[in-house]
Amino acid sequence: MKTQHNNFPSTQLRMLTYVLVFFIVLAIAVQATFAQDEAEPSEDEIILTEAIILTETPVVTEEENDDSAVPVTPEPTLLTPTAIITEAPPLIETQTPEVILLPEMSETPLPQPIESLEPTATEEAAVMVETELPTEIVATQTEDAQSAPELSPTEPATTLPQDVTATEVVLTPAPEATEIVETLPQETATEIAPAPDTTVTEDAPVSEPEAPAMPEVEAVAVSQLYGHIDSALPLANNDITITLRGASKEQTISVQSNGSFVAELPLGNYEITVSAPLHVPYVADVFIADEPLVLPIIMLTGGDVDGSGRIDMGDVNTLVDNFGQPFPAGELTGDNVIDIRDLTIVGANMQSGSY
Repeated sequence: MKTQHNNFPSTQLRMLTYVLVFFIVLAIAVQATFAQDEAEPSEDEIILTEAIILTETPVVTEEENDDSAVPVTPEPTLLTPTAIITEAPPLIETQTPEVILLPEMSETPLPQPIESLEPTATEEAAVMVETELPTEIVATQTEDAQSAPELSPTEPATTLPQDVTATEVVLTPAPEATEIVETLPQETATEIAPAPDTTVTEDAPVSEPEAPAMPEVEAVAVSQLYGHIDSALPLANNDITITLRGASKEQTISVQSNGSFVAELPLGNYEITVSAPLHVPYVADVFIADEPLVLPIIMLTGGDVDGSGRIDMGDVNTLVDNFGQPFPAGELTGDNVIDIRDLTIVGANMQSGSY
């Protein structure tokens, strides 16, 4: 009697179980990488798998002529359950992407260029006006000086007694003769101030006014520039700014209600810049020649939320920080709330190379 123990089937079944568990875990991990939102992890599940060991029943063969056959009892095989603990992957909720229908683009006819007549320069002749001004100034002299009157003192006529006679008185001594002297009034001399000198002043010579020089007028050739601006996002025309720099001084052009614009510029090279809020600026070089220039439709790309001039991860982070909240500075769809549609627009324009 021979007892055979074959463990091959149990080993093969165990390997198949391991492979199956590995592929299940791998499939869940791949699905988790493509999920957009993360859910809270669930509790670990403990899966107990009982290893099944298949044993073949031993076959006892009796010899034909052996009457005293002794039955052989096979050795008992213990089945030991093995516990395999596997972590259940977190449940991931996937959101079905919402299809956004963008408005159809309609072609608007551009205005036909109007031929403008070439300006002709007219030269205005300078007219000289001759004015006669007096060249000689006649000086008039007024004599205010008059001869001062000569004053002569006047003496009052007084007569003095010519003879004084003495009279003899008898028995009386002869009187003495006394002279009576009259005092003449003294004259006070008055000083006469001299007459002021009169000087004659001549007026300064008057210069003749010069005729103003007329500026020379130079003829400058000009031409027209036509264009049209459009965007897939809601955009007001008064928010669009068009700037031209180049052959002439910097100019800013306004946009009409239908999105078109017209500019009259001197001939030469120019750089045109079209900018609008939440859009990437459009910059191009143009050459203005004698014939009018019609530009192709300028399509502005929306999604520049942070105003950096391009669409990148900075715009995505700004929208994520304000997700679900009113944020007019980064609102792209016009519903006043940052949602998945705003993120979709930024992601699409960033992947298309508009940055």
